[in-house]
Amino acid sequence: MGQGDFENEFNSMQNDLFGGVGILGKMLNSTMKMLEKELQKEMQQSNPKNSTHFELFINGKKINPSKVKVIQKQIKQDSPKKELELEEVEKTLVQYFNKAKQQEFTKLKKTEPSTNVRRLADKVIYELTVPGVKSIDDVSIVPVGESIEVKAIANEKAYFKSIPVHMPVKDFYLQKEKLVLELKG
Repeated sequence: MGQGDFENEFNSMQNDLFGGVGILGKMLNSTMKMLEKELQKEMQQSNPKNSTHFELFINGKKINPSKVKVIQKQIKQDSPKKELELEEVEKTLVQYFNKAKQQEFTKLKKTEPSTNVRRLADKVIYELTVPGVKSIDDVSIVPVGESIEVKAIANEKAYFKSIPVHMPVKDFYLQKEKLVLELKG
């Protein structure tokens, strides 16, 4: 027996045992289909489609789902940013000059008042020294962009200060020739 005879004999024995790849493939394919059908049957029996079971827990307490009510609320289409801006404007105190005071302010020589700033836990206090200012009606406090413009009229001069902060004005008053602004911190 030569080397070629051994290879031929092995190939013929392989074909006899397995019947070639075609027969083995068909057998495996039909076995897999049967197994798949059996698995599907078991899953349908163990998990019926119509029965569902769930439990609802809120803060660790079991809630009966039949007692839960669903309420629908209409949501406004306005953007929350617009609402926030409106709230800020409402919370910021503003003081304007009337037309006569505005004209008087434009004619007077302007000086910048000396300023003292203090920060407390929930607010910032600005004290502007404004000698000669007699009434809070002689004061204008207006938020402009990212700052607050403060104008005041004294006897022969006007005071102007731009405070570079973007905080709402909570309160303002005159006290011993000082204009005090309380800003929300």
